[in-house]
Amino acid sequence: MIAEPSVDQRLSFGLSRSLCCYPPALAKPLSFALLMLFMNPVAANRVLDLTLICEMNIGSRTGTDPFVERRVKTRIEVTELANGSLFLIGDGELFSVYTHKTANLEFMNHSSPEKWHLRNIERTEVATVDREMIIDRFSGTISTRVFYRQKNGFIDDRGFGECKKVDKGNKRF
Repeated sequence: MIAEPSVDQRLSFGLSRSLCCYPPALAKPLSFALLMLFMNPVAANRVLDLTLICEMNIGSRTGTDPFVERRVKTRIEVTELANGSLFLIGDGELFSVYTHKTANLEFMNHSSPEKWHLRNIERTEVATVDREMIIDRFSGTISTRVFYRQKNGFIDDRGFGECKKVDKGNKRF
């Protein structure tokens, strides 16, 4: 049996034990920016607001180590605004992706009526974090990937699983 990477290994890359994959210097400003965005009057123009509960297998590896897999149950808040902005906000077990450009963040939205597919790439002087989430809107299948790279190594987290809606009023995801 292969052991999970130690806390020291994760912290040496600037990560907490969760898979949020934000260096500590970025975690607080990003959380504040998301809070301000949701408090913005434009956010009142939501065309979709739903909660998903997902059961996932998440694998993690650092350097040349093999993947260490674990099973998690996580929550995702899905919000789509009238202006076309899309937010997939994960809880502590899962990261968030969104269509909101900032100075260090570029986003790609490959979503369609059949799936949500967002990718965020965040670059700083210290590291690059590449996050991608795909959710099939009919079956609930979810696929995630986070690749955190800095000059002395990387962490690669990948996940897959199934999501179920908490709000049964919506006919599809």
